[in-house]
Amino acid sequence: MLKSQELQLQHKLDVMSKNNELQVKAQSGTFNSEIKELRMVLKERHGLFIQDVKTIREGVNSKLEEFKVDVAKEIKELNTIYSSLLSNVDIVAGAVTQVVEWY
Repeated sequence: MLKSQELQLQHKLDVMSKNNELQVKAQSGTFNSEIKELRMVLKERHGLFIQDVKTIREGVNSKLEEFKVDVAKEIKELNTIYSSLLSNVDIVAGAVTQVVEWY
């Protein structure tokens, strides 16, 4: 009697094990298809992201070039003002020197 019950239990375990294997395979197939879909979406979004990054990079580079040009103009203008101021200081210093020597 124990032998037959043991065989029955073993048979039920084998059936359950096969059922579990079938369920795992079915779920595995479902997961694999979902993973493939997600990979396709990821590739598409990655492409869009790269496009956005390139567009932003171009915009930033353009603004940076404009900024460099503007800074160069400002520096040139400041140098001109400095040179003018320096020559005016030289003129005033010369005039003060002449006044001091005259008195």
